[in-house]
Amino acid sequence: MRPLAPATLALAALLLPLQHAHAQHPGRNRDRSAFTREDSPRAHASPPIAPGAVGSDPYSSLERELISLKGDLKLQPQQAAAWAPFESAVRAAAVVNRRQRRRLFALRDAHPAPTADALLGELAQDARDAADAAAAVRTGLEALLEKLDPAQRAMLDRRVIESQVEPLGR
Repeated sequence: MRPLAPATLALAALLLPLQHAHAQHPGRNRDRSAFTREDSPRAHASPPIAPGAVGSDPYSSLERELISLKGDLKLQPQQAAAWAPFESAVRAAAVVNRRQRRRLFALRDAHPAPTADALLGELAQDARDAADAAAAVRTGLEALLEKLDPAQRAMLDRRVIESQVEPLGR
């Protein structure tokens, strides 16, 4: 039995450093508390999105651009008549989106909370209102485009895109 004691001690001496190495480099540890989103493979998979472009309501972003855009277009009186319905349609669409956002934020403090049926019904109505508002913006835009010259159309195109990619006030 004596010969086993030195062998056991030798084996223990060899395994002890391995335990410390495992603590330093745990390999595939199931504890993901040290795992961050930046460590994920998806964090580096796609290029970053322009700041402000995410989470921004497109119609609110366009609404903030309207005043300066109208001045920059240097509208003639007949063009200004076509601008008014477009501008009011954009503002109405922004109001619809803000109303839906307010409704969703209010859920945190709602006492009593609405029923699932009531909430989903309100969200369905918001979606219908948003679709109607978007259609009105499109109709107003089409009427405005008929009145603009090519240089004004190019400016409008550029500024609408800019309002989405680099929104004012964000």
